[in-house]
Amino acid sequence: MSSRKISIKKNFIYNITYEVFRLIVPLLSTPYISRVLGADGVGTYALAFTYSQYFILFAGLGFSTYAARELAYVRDDKRKFHSTFIEIFASRVILLLAAICIYILWFFILHKQTDLSYRIALIYLIASVFDVSYYFRAIENFKTVALRNIFVKFIGMVVVFCLVKRPTHVWLYTLILAVSELIGQMIMIFSVEKSMWRILNIRMACIKKHLTGALALFIPALAVQMYTMLDKVMIGHICGETETGYYENAQKMVRLAATISSAIVAVSVPRMSYFFANGFKQECKTYFKKVFVTVSFLVFPMCFGLIGVADSFSYWYFGKNFSGIQNLIMLGAPLIISLGWSSILGNMILIASGKQKYYTIAVYIGAVLNVGINFAMIPKLGASGAMIGSIIAEFAGMFLMLYFCKRQFSYSLPIKNIIHYLFSSIIMLLIVRLFSYCGLNRTWFHTCINVLAGIGIYFFSLILFKDDWVINTWNEFHDYIRRRRNG
Repeated sequence: MSSRKISIKKNFIYNITYEVFRLIVPLLSTPYISRVLGADGVGTYALAFTYSQYFILFAGLGFSTYAARELAYVRDDKRKFHSTFIEIFASRVILLLAAICIYILWFFILHKQTDLSYRIALIYLIASVFDVSYYFRAIENFKTVALRNIFVKFIGMVVVFCLVKRPTHVWLYTLILAVSELIGQMIMIFSVEKSMWRILNIRMACIKKHLTGALALFIPALAVQMYTMLDKVMIGHICGETETGYYENAQKMVRLAATISSAIVAVSVPRMSYFFANGFKQECKTYFKKVFVTVSFLVFPMCFGLIGVADSFSYWYFGKNFSGIQNLIMLGAPLIISLGWSSILGNMILIASGKQKYYTIAVYIGAVLNVGINFAMIPKLGASGAMIGSIIAEFAGMFLMLYFCKRQFSYSLPIKNIIHYLFSSIIMLLIVRLFSYCGLNRTWFHTCINVLAGIGIYFFSLILFKDDWVINTWNEFHDYIRRRRNG
């Protein structure tokens, strides 16, 4: 069991390093892109990217989640693992090639006058053909995924700064990001063990089986993507591309912060699937509590911290073209909590255990709420109405998932820890907001001071509350340092 723990810790480090880097790249490039392309340019790219993701969504079914789970179930049987991988890969390629043909027909033949960015976004579909990230998640090898993609994204960021210089360079910005995605996926596919590509006698019955299984996970994935992408399409058609640019950047900040928690869950899902498949009930409960506490420890301060620094951060980060975006960011900050918890409850429990029908119910109820609220509020409130709809939908789905998890598995939440993190975050927010009125200029230096002060206040509050997770983590870290010093 010790080797497993070491493996999990290393995977946490690699995956979180990658997700943090994914955070840093947009954080560095967004201020530049916002100023160079403007709200209209950002909105154009957002719509082109969104349409390409629709095609990937429908062609990919629920294969990403389904494949990682199914491969994790059979990873101890090499023969079965090999056949499952080849069958799933073949099924995905067939669907994605069909989607590419339809995309070409729509944007290259029927809609020739469409902005060039929409045609360039075809590269995203081509890149998805080579996506085998589920293979590395199943074998819990996050090192390959992390290190190779960090390199590709860094090169892509450098090229953006060097070449994107004018508002008319939306097409070039789209091209750079899409090609970076393609290169990253192609590097990944060449990293798969060569023996996995040995040709097998693939039967249509196997293809049908995987299509049916993936479809069961596609249904909730469709709902999630529909109400996270439909809002941008609706804002674009009702309010214009400028408002879409505001919403895109605000959502980007909120969802980028939430990727830290999703990185932790991504590492945990294969191990949880393995526990469920082998009937290790106690290990499931222990592992669930550990991950839930870790995610809660992160999402509460990120949510309240983002609210606290939104004013100063938005002023220097996005520039004058995005004046007022801080209100959208503060409004959407609670999504960090709901997205983190939903990821655990949905992916790590309901899907990993094969209870995806409950996940589907929760997601679709949230989707219906979101679409209804969007139609009612976007014409009146624009991007703010869409953000309100997202919050209501995400929290409704999250509470339903929590209900199903408690009913199916009798899992209890670590309420004491949650209260500690909530109150410590509120204390942090109040003091950080007080700092904002002390006469400091709204600069990056001001924001950094607030962030550092907020982190210190949060930890100090948790020490006063004598939070067991913080104390145990500190003791483990102290023991690790002592062991390293003693050789």
